[in-house]
Amino acid sequence: MYKCYSINNETTQKLFLSLPSKLYNKIECPQDIDVEQQILSGTHPLSKEFTITPFVITKDDKPICRCVLTYYENDPI
Repeated sequence: MYKCYSINNETTQKLFLSLPSKLYNKIECPQDIDVEQQILSGTHPLSKEFTITPFVITKDDKPICRCVLTYYENDPI
């Protein structure tokens, strides 16, 4: 079964952060977990410039997709 979660707790954040390591080997993985954690927690230096809404989609409780909606203050939405 597919499920879509908004990243709002440690469990869903771990699912979100774990996906790239399942898609790439260690040499090719473009992920910087520290930066991603900072952005998710709002502690990254640029975090004050935007608001994010991250999501992760799972199938049978395993992450298969993730995305982040990014909003800037002056964007016409």
